[in-house]
Amino acid sequence: MKTLFRMLSAGIGAIVHLLALLLKIVYNILKFFRIRLLALYLVVCGIVQLLFRSFSGFGAAYFWVGFALCCLITVFFWAKAFREKFLRKSLDEQAKRVKEEETDTPAFVREEITGSKEEIFPVFPRYFEVEGHAGYLFAEYEDRYELFRRNGGGWDYIRTDYKEKAG
Repeated sequence: MKTLFRMLSAGIGAIVHLLALLLKIVYNILKFFRIRLLALYLVVCGIVQLLFRSFSGFGAAYFWVGFALCCLITVFFWAKAFREKFLRKSLDEQAKRVKEEETDTPAFVREEITGSKEEIFPVFPRYFEVEGHAGYLFAEYEDRYELFRRNGGGWDYIRTDYKEKAG
């Protein structure tokens, strides 16, 4: 009797773990495609329809209005994600281009340098994301730091902090 109970318990545990794994996979797929809200709406409407038949006849209009609203919200978040990805890629390319332009040293100067290029010619500006504050970036120059905030079309200047001079 105990072995039967243990086998049944192990079988149910395996089924629960498999179901949890499948739900995680489905959730990650919905998250990747940004359709969690739409899927939740359809599941809730399906349950309400099965239990109460609320969307039969004239009630179907409520379903379609809600469905259209969820579709519009989903398209909005797709566009927002695409735009953020495009802006981030554009900023990364711009920072890379600026860094390449500022680190290029003519060949005749490089031959005369005895130390490393960074020690003699510091690479400025340096760009850093602000830790703990998404959408903020600061640029370090030789004499100052400039803080920027990401907006819809680019970067808004916030302020400049000057470095203290040594000596």
